[in-house]
Amino acid sequence: VRFETPLSLAVMVANKESDNSIAEHLFKHLGQSVMGVGSFEAASMAVESYIEDTLDIDTEGMVIRDGSGLSPSNRLTAGGVASVLFAMAHEPDETRDVFLRSLPVGGRDGTMAKRLTEGNYQGKVRAKTGYIRGAYALSGYVWTRMGRWLCFSILINAPPDGNRVPRYTAMKSVMDDVCRVLIDDY
Repeated sequence: VRFETPLSLAVMVANKESDNSIAEHLFKHLGQSVMGVGSFEAASMAVESYIEDTLDIDTEGMVIRDGSGLSPSNRLTAGGVASVLFAMAHEPDETRDVFLRSLPVGGRDGTMAKRLTEGNYQGKVRAKTGYIRGAYALSGYVWTRMGRWLCFSILINAPPDGNRVPRYTAMKSVMDDVCRVLIDDY
């Protein structure tokens, strides 16, 4: 018996539900498809090559060691992530559309379903969330009141204070407030 999932569906589940297992499988699949080896190392080379050669973004200082973002060796900047998001928004239609549809939508679905639920903001943010031991992330796109898309990346390093829930709630609130400002003022 062979069971196959379309790549677009796997990407959708990985991003919308923040499914790290699927993200890791997709990462290694990319390594196999591009480099001929389904390993973290091959996938890292494939991703960095795509970012540098296809998207024409300098990867100096970028370190991508896994597909989920959980590796303590990963190193990204908000500017680097925003550059990739900007380039992805300008990829050919099919690639761009699959990627954009895979991102959780504020107030509607996935990991953003309970965030930015107010009428003015609902449905205006498509973004991937992230959290690991004091590092918080929200990166994606906002649809502004002025009628244009902006890409953004918010990466916050805040040492754990021993009480994860209040810190996490506070960081989510800060990131959501930044999105509200982008929507309202740009």
